[in-house]
Amino acid sequence: MKQLQFLLLFIPALLFGQNFTISPAAPKAGDMVKLEIDLSKSKFRTASELEMVVLEYANGKAATTEAATMRMGDKLVGIFTLSPEAKSAVAGLRAGEDSWDNNAGEGYFVTIHDAAGKPQPECMVATAILYRDFGGLMSLNRTPAVAFGLLSQAFAAQPDLKRKYFATYIGNLMTVKKGEEGSPGHSC
Repeated sequence: MKQLQFLLLFIPALLFGQNFTISPAAPKAGDMVKLEIDLSKSKFRTASELEMVVLEYANGKAATTEAATMRMGDKLVGIFTLSPEAKSAVAGLRAGEDSWDNNAGEGYFVTIHDAAGKPQPECMVATAILYRDFGGLMSLNRTPAVAFGLLSQAFAAQPDLKRKYFATYIGNLMTVKKGEEGSPGHSC
C-alpha cells in the first residue's frame, strides 16, 4: 500500500512535466494556489500578453476559474483559488484565441490533497476526466493511455470509485482498445 501511495504522489509530476512549480506543494480544495510556469523554453517567452486559463473539476463538472497573472522575468505566475469541492485543476497559457502553451500537450495539472497532505484516488479520476474529456478546450494531447493509466491507479487504490465512474472507465477502455486509428474522425 505504501508503494501505491508513493506512486500516486509522484505519477502526476512524471506524466505532466516539471517546468512549473505549485505552492502550496500539496494544495487542498479551497486553497489559494500559486502556479509558476517557466517560460524560458516556451514559444511564449517573448509574448507580451498571456492569459492563464484554469479549468477545475468539482461536483462532477468542469468549469473555468479566474487566475490573476504576473510576469516575472522568464516566469509567469498565476494565482487562483480552488473551490472547496475541487478534485483537480489544469492550467494552460493562451496568447490570442488559439495559441496555447500547455506543457507540451499534457497540461499544467494541480493535484488536490486531503488534510493530511495525501493525494486522493478520486482526484486522479478527476485529472483523467479533465485531461481526456475536456483537454480539447486547451489543445491537450488527450492520449487515451495516459487517462486510462490514471483511472487504473485510482481504481486500484480505491475500488469503489470504478462503480461511480463506470462510464468514464468504459469510454477510456474502449478508446485504448481500439486505438486512435479506430476513433471517429480518422480515416482508415
